[in-house]
Amino acid sequence: MKYLLYSLIGIVLVVVVGLATVVLLVDPNTFRDEIASQVEEKTGRKLMIEGDIKLSVFPWIGLELGQVALGNAPGFGPEPFARLEGAEIRVKLLPLLSKRLEVKRIVLDGLRLSLAKDTRGRTNWQDLTRKEKPAQKKSEESPKEPALTELVIGGLTVKDGVLLWEDRQAGKSVRVEHLNINLDQFRFGEPVDLDLGFVLRLEDPALKQTVSLTTAMLVDEGLKRFEFRKLKLQSRAEGEIVPSGRLAVKLGSNIVMDLERQTLSVNDLEAQAADASLQGQLKGTSIIDQPHFSGQLKLQLNPRKTMASLDIRPPETADADVLKLAELEFNLAAGADTLSLQNLQGVLDDTHVAGQLRMSSFARPKIGFKMKIDTIDMDRYLPKPSQTPKSKTAETKKKTSKEKPLPLGRLASLHLDGSLMIESLELKHLKMEGVRIIALGNGRELTLKPEIKRFYRGNYLSTIRIGTSGRQPILHIESKLQQVALGPMLQDYLGKSPPLEGTAFMDMGLAGKGETITSIKRTLHGNMAFHVKDGSLTNVEILTLIKQGEAWWKGEPAPPSSKQIEKLRFVGLDFQASVQNGIVHTDRFLIDSRKLRVEGTGEIDLVQEQLDYSIRVLRMRHETDKSGQEIAKARKLPIIIDITGPLAQPKYMLDVAAMAQARFQKQIEKKKAKIEKKVIEKLDKKLGPGIGEALKGLLSR
Repeated sequence: MKYLLYSLIGIVLVVVVGLATVVLLVDPNTFRDEIASQVEEKTGRKLMIEGDIKLSVFPWIGLELGQVALGNAPGFGPEPFARLEGAEIRVKLLPLLSKRLEVKRIVLDGLRLSLAKDTRGRTNWQDLTRKEKPAQKKSEESPKEPALTELVIGGLTVKDGVLLWEDRQAGKSVRVEHLNINLDQFRFGEPVDLDLGFVLRLEDPALKQTVSLTTAMLVDEGLKRFEFRKLKLQSRAEGEIVPSGRLAVKLGSNIVMDLERQTLSVNDLEAQAADASLQGQLKGTSIIDQPHFSGQLKLQLNPRKTMASLDIRPPETADADVLKLAELEFNLAAGADTLSLQNLQGVLDDTHVAGQLRMSSFARPKIGFKMKIDTIDMDRYLPKPSQTPKSKTAETKKKTSKEKPLPLGRLASLHLDGSLMIESLELKHLKMEGVRIIALGNGRELTLKPEIKRFYRGNYLSTIRIGTSGRQPILHIESKLQQVALGPMLQDYLGKSPPLEGTAFMDMGLAGKGETITSIKRTLHGNMAFHVKDGSLTNVEILTLIKQGEAWWKGEPAPPSSKQIEKLRFVGLDFQASVQNGIVHTDRFLIDSRKLRVEGTGEIDLVQEQLDYSIRVLRMRHETDKSGQEIAKARKLPIIIDITGPLAQPKYMLDVAAMAQARFQKQIEKKKAKIEKKVIEKLDKKLGPGIGEALKGLLSR
């Protein structure tokens, strides 16, 4: 035993002395040319060893290099493919005897790697990855034992590295600089701490992104399973493509990726950016062959703060307290060309949303949705009303400015199948309950069906179709209003006493085409009917002129204008019109009251927004005929009122000339009859009996 021990010590001493002799007597720099020659023979690239080569032996076999550069592939310029300012690697000697490779920390200083793709799609590294044809194995050859039974790396350090990527096909380039990597002692199957940091730069568009990452990484021996525990990533982006010029992102998670099973697990996900946060978890299957992901996510943000962080000016809403809370929680299922959000629950300020959303075929999306909203006051979100009156200059500028096209063509091309339910909605101070909107689109025509089940004691139903005919989009609207309490509705909408009250019914069908509101108005055609029963009219201008007209007929002075006018109560109001090329032609306008009968004729120009109307007001008296039925007769000659000018501010005026003509019409007819009689008598005397009557009939044709 003693001699065996002495023998082993002697062998070790011989090996140590031999290795020490190699280090002392052999200069590795003398092999530079031979090393470079071997590399060029194997790769076709020139290896330039500019710095010194240093060796160490015991207990680590060590190699230290100075500046080293590997040439680029032919056709990619003089820039070296890879360059090192210095490198250091040490391998423990004795574990090699038992096929264990223990590497002390690998240090790469000043690594610069230039990757490129030329205009033909050829990369400057593909010649280094060519595989040699495997030699044919003999059938009797026994399987070889693995060269290593275990790999241990004491750590990896990359200092101030640079990675360049140039895509000449796309005309894009990326630069990663200040690349620093610090990896602690590495063993397969055991977690190892990893720190990573770099700066990413783009030129067009200009972008600078600073990234840092820390995690505990675990890799299996087959390089198939990777775990990243307690991963923390921080990123700060600056540049012209960043909305606010600067955006910071924080992300934390635990990630497991199994390439053999093609699975991915992302747990304890937490991300923060632009004053918004995202939490949840994700699972992935078939991540290489046919990726599919599922999970639960929750998004929380203050919309006003998020918009401000993204350099987006928050809208000046009527209520400054809205857009301060938004939450969205859902189950996600996504594939290569599909997306589904199930069990969606959301909150916007005081409004709650629930439903589901699905999408397929991202190139030409087909969207389906089913959403429900409890209550929302849209007036709080509308723009804050201006306190200053509009000037004429502003109105002129608005009319002369180029009109923006409507997105009707894009809407018609949508593939939609969805419904939206709103329990309670307030818009323009109008209160609605049981609102439902159905949307159906086949890529050629979009149909929207809004319905209000409870609308001021009545209901509303409409069908809106948006399609295309040649180059022009077409808009078709059909609407029905039934049993709506007009007074309360106008009171809420106008914010003052309504000019018209009663139970309203409406039936309308209109169509137009074009890309702007003006072009649609110019081509608008169709019909409309409006009826109000058991109502009253409180139009101050009309009622004032009626009183002035009555005074004119009586020969009395006109009464002074007053806002305290009694209502004109009526049994029914009928308005029927046809529309052609944006002109509304009145077919029937009648207000039937026991006191007055109001009839109207005229046109409304929707394009020019002008009104040209005339109404005749008759004072009525009621009598009983022989059968006992009550009949209404005009008691006096008509009061004629002209309504002209802009729709927003029409002018009301008594048409005294027409009233005067009506007043003296009987006298004119009597004079006319007398003159005709005298002429006929003279003709009969000169030309014979009956000739005068014959000529009168001929001339009157």
